[in-house]
Amino acid sequence: MEIIARNVIVDDTSKPNENDPELTCYRKVASILDILLKDLNLTLLDGETVCKASKSIAKDHENIYGNNIPLNRGFGRRIDLLLMNKAILSKLLEISLSENDSRNVYTLSMDWVGPRGYMFAVKKITNIYIAKLTNNLSIPEYLHQLPSFIATLKNLYIWKNHHTKLQDTILTGVIAKEDDDFFLSIASVELSLHELD
Repeated sequence: MEIIARNVIVDDTSKPNENDPELTCYRKVASILDILLKDLNLTLLDGETVCKASKSIAKDHENIYGNNIPLNRGFGRRIDLLLMNKAILSKLLEISLSENDSRNVYTLSMDWVGPRGYMFAVKKITNIYIAKLTNNLSIPEYLHQLPSFIATLKNLYIWKNHHTKLQDTILTGVIAKEDDDFFLSIASVELSLHELD
């Protein structure tokens, strides 16, 4: 809360600086996320990494669908975010997971425009990817908005807890696959040795 309180305007008659670049607002959000994630083995991907991934996904979809869906011309970053989350979820669901774990795997992401944002989930149900707005988010600009930040903070903890649980679920699946691959390689070596006899 201290980080937020330091940056709010006390006088409601003053206007926030409308010329603040997007990066200024992003830094406020990123500093909060840094604090939330400091005790976890999670890395926040943003900036150039996300931009490259987004371009790669858009290019893949353009190769699949041709120019019928001009993803990098006019659909904007929200479509990119949805496509990126679909691609991430598709990769996660390729991991060998129990049926129960697979049902609980979905992405939970955020998009911020200035001090306002939203959180959304993408989940695969049968063969359809469903996106759903889950929460609105905001960073206070004025002192009187501080109490409303508590709801955003709760939602950020929901986001953190989701990713912690998702990490544990995926890690369990990855370790199980590594074990299966290891034992399969031993079994194939034994079969090869028996064939030599």
